[in-house]
Amino acid sequence: MAQIDNDSIPPLPYPFENGQDGSLYLSDYDNYEVVYDAVNDRYLVVSKIGDFQVSYPIVMTQEEYVRYRMQKEMHDYYKGKVNALKGQRNNRGEEQKDLLPKYYVKSNLFESIFGGNAIELDMQGNIEVRMGLLYQKVDNPQLNETNRATTIFDFDQNIGASITAKVGERLKVAANYDTQSTFDFQNIVKLEFDPNAKFDDDGIIKKIEVGNVSMPMRNSLIKGAQNLFGFRTELQFGRTTISTALAKQQSQSKSVIAQGGSIIEEFELKASDYEANKHFFLSQYFKDNFDESLVNLPLVSSNVQITNIEVWVTNTKNETENVRNIVALADLGESIQSNLGNPSIGGLTPLPDFIPYNDANAISDIMVAGGPVRNISTVPNAFTGFGTMSQGRDYSVLENARRLIENVDFFINRQLGYISLTRSLNDSEVLAVAYEYTINGSSTVYKVGELSSDGIIAPDNLVVKLLRSELVITDIPMWDLMMKNIYNLNAFQLQQEGFRLELLYANDDTGVPLNTLQNAETPGVAEKTLLNMFYLDRLDYNQNLLDGGDGYFDFVTGITVFPDKGMIMFPKVEPFGEYIDNILTAPNDDVYIFNELYEYTQTEVKNTYQNKDKYEIKGYFKSDGSQGIALGAFNIPPGSVTVSSGGRVLVEGVDYVVNYQIGRVKIINPSLESSNAPIEVSLEQNAIFSQQRRSFFGIDVEHKFSDHLVAGVSYLRLSEQPFTNKVYYGQEPIQNNIFGFNAGYNNSAPFLTKLANSITFGQTDAESNFSVKGDVAYLLPGTPKAIDINGSAASYIDDFEGSQMPIDLKNQQQWYLASTP
Repeated sequence: MAQIDNDSIPPLPYPFENGQDGSLYLSDYDNYEVVYDAVNDRYLVVSKIGDFQVSYPIVMTQEEYVRYRMQKEMHDYYKGKVNALKGQRNNRGEEQKDLLPKYYVKSNLFESIFGGNAIELDMQGNIEVRMGLLYQKVDNPQLNETNRATTIFDFDQNIGASITAKVGERLKVAANYDTQSTFDFQNIVKLEFDPNAKFDDDGIIKKIEVGNVSMPMRNSLIKGAQNLFGFRTELQFGRTTISTALAKQQSQSKSVIAQGGSIIEEFELKASDYEANKHFFLSQYFKDNFDESLVNLPLVSSNVQITNIEVWVTNTKNETENVRNIVALADLGESIQSNLGNPSIGGLTPLPDFIPYNDANAISDIMVAGGPVRNISTVPNAFTGFGTMSQGRDYSVLENARRLIENVDFFINRQLGYISLTRSLNDSEVLAVAYEYTINGSSTVYKVGELSSDGIIAPDNLVVKLLRSELVITDIPMWDLMMKNIYNLNAFQLQQEGFRLELLYANDDTGVPLNTLQNAETPGVAEKTLLNMFYLDRLDYNQNLLDGGDGYFDFVTGITVFPDKGMIMFPKVEPFGEYIDNILTAPNDDVYIFNELYEYTQTEVKNTYQNKDKYEIKGYFKSDGSQGIALGAFNIPPGSVTVSSGGRVLVEGVDYVVNYQIGRVKIINPSLESSNAPIEVSLEQNAIFSQQRRSFFGIDVEHKFSDHLVAGVSYLRLSEQPFTNKVYYGQEPIQNNIFGFNAGYNNSAPFLTKLANSITFGQTDAESNFSVKGDVAYLLPGTPKAIDINGSAASYIDDFEGSQMPIDLKNQQQWYLASTP
């Protein structure tokens, strides 16, 4: 072994030279410092690690240093671009953000306009392109061989881009675009020109914005708009500032009220706003006994219990499972002559209490095995001997009728004998049932109609009870099977706490809805509230019977209210008709009776009998607000939410926070949460499905008389353009104008500090301020001239010239024999 001196450095196992580089070597720690030697007029380039110099300095003349700097900057520039490309492949965003360099424009005119000569462009996003080849071959003998095979290109692209540009110091452009955006308002474009950004603080033009703009107002009584698409300017003439906006409005105003951590939502309905085509009695027996069964609320006095039921409807979905051919009879199971739609049907054999069953009348004679009623083509032959039997009036025939699923497609009240569908039936849809029930105290099972489990094998027809035919006929008993005493409040998960409902009547003398029939002449009626008169206020809060009621709506789950569905039900079949007609005995009280509500269709009542539709259902309910106040909107324009309580405008971030994406306000001020004071939230929600065109113009002028006194005037105009000059009632476009004036004074008030010190016998140097502000606004409503007729705005109750009823000849279920062959 070789002997090595102790003071010598042993040779390295892998010797390398200074400055050598490569992929196997670590990068040098480059920390160069340039020092100018003024005595010798030389530049010294020193290499350091920390504060230690690790090599001899490099000495350069001025010319050599200039060449060195130029070469180094060129090398660093190209190296940065190459690293950016590598960073793009490695998905390292920090190395690719400077991939697009600044652009410089050498022009004095350009610089004078934009306050600089640089153009910066920042682009982020992605482009996805999908290409494919779609080959399809259909062995259809009706096509020639050339057309049986097709080959087409399948091409699709998705673009998501965010662009931010800056021209000089004054012009900024921002744009977001995504081809997969669900709504147009999610794509944002905004161009902002700010002359004051550089060297122009005294200019008249303060700001110009084009694209997605907003128009806030200084007047607290006039709410501006946040989601506009158009043009906005800010001008200044001395002490006067003028803001104007001309744009298309893309949002709608909305307000939500909350109290005690819950959201307060109001509702208002007319008597004619009952939920039509969803709730049906199973027979005339249940309709006739409905009122009597609910006399002793909250108990249900019914001795019937429905044990089995099948519900059939028109198969509009063309389903193939749970389908059967059916023949639905309107008079099946009816044993009272007045309840028969066809008087020619005889053979009435009523049971006690006239309960329904198949053999209640002679129409059940057709329900024989192998009879003509079992074949879809020979059904009319089965009605020989029953007089004139009309399809759509006395019976309906359905091929491939669809059976509904309980608790999915419908719900049933097994004691009161009615069903509630989860959707309203459309025109020409048929509804029929077959069911079994028992009477309390008896084991006998009574049946109406035939069940699919009765052994009648398809394709033989089932005979069932008809509740609704394909024709709407109001002068037959079947029309009364549709319930007209259930109203939908458009709410879910109602709670008794915080639920208020009032039943009012619009008095012609006062013009104000009252909760009594104040001018009724029938003894004792004028002193009763309408809630008490209509059996909606007979109990106290604990549902104990209370003479005269407690003044509040009786919240009886499953009878007067359905919390999970947001519905209320009157415990009378015809509350505003037959029921009140029996109470009011004075001849002059007939004005309060609304029998037409139950004798005609809902549309006809609303159009023809508006003068009698004076009963109103008003109130409010609270919904859970533990997760914050739900605004009922999403993707809310930032800054468009205003929250106030007790007349005081709250501060975002201090009193509340807003999640603009999901539309929820969370109160974070503990004093507000515990105060139980009403909190009002005003917002603008993006118009998602509305096709209404709205034009917005606003001007806000403020004059600063001094540092303490400010006054301003405001003007807003919102116009809606109708699609045609024929608009329907309730859909009239608006053309509203709002004028406003506001003034404010704010100044220090040392005398208030002195007054406070004299009253409290203390000493404080805190400055006192005196501030006063006032706002005035006036609304001038109007309508566009396009809908004027003879100088006045007009709306159409119905446009008979434009009404059409499409008939699909390809639907075989709509074809029937015109006569017996």
